[in-house]
Amino acid sequence: MSPRLLSLTIALLMFPQLAQTLYSPALADLAQRFALPASAASQAMSLYLLGFALGVLLWGRLADRVGRRPALLGGLSVFVLAALGGGWRLAAVLRVLPRRWRDGAYRVLARNRYRWFGRHDACFLPTPAQAARFLD
Repeated sequence: MSPRLLSLTIALLMFPQLAQTLYSPALADLAQRFALPASAASQAMSLYLLGFALGVLLWGRLADRVGRRPALLGGLSVFVLAALGGGWRLAAVLRVLPRRWRDGAYRVLARNRYRWFGRHDACFLPTPAQAARFLD
């Protein structure tokens, strides 16, 4: 294994532990803010770690079967659509589509993203009215 690939593998394996380290101290505050019992907030952490572990198994087997690049492109396209929230969360059902269709759709999106969504020199900064709607 090349040093570059080894470094990437180690960095990816650190994500669940890093998320747990950052998330655990905030569990009590999250439970209070969302009016949940503390056990429900703890279960959220358990489900996150279980989902991550199952994802590693699923995508690892898929990558062994079809190759790393197609598996990553397919998973990334599904993740991006699902992470956009709202109605886009329904995009998770796209996992049942054949891999070639998902990869083709992602390539089209990647090729045309600046034409469709524009290219900006700076990040969006919310107005004071929008910023007031954010949680502290």
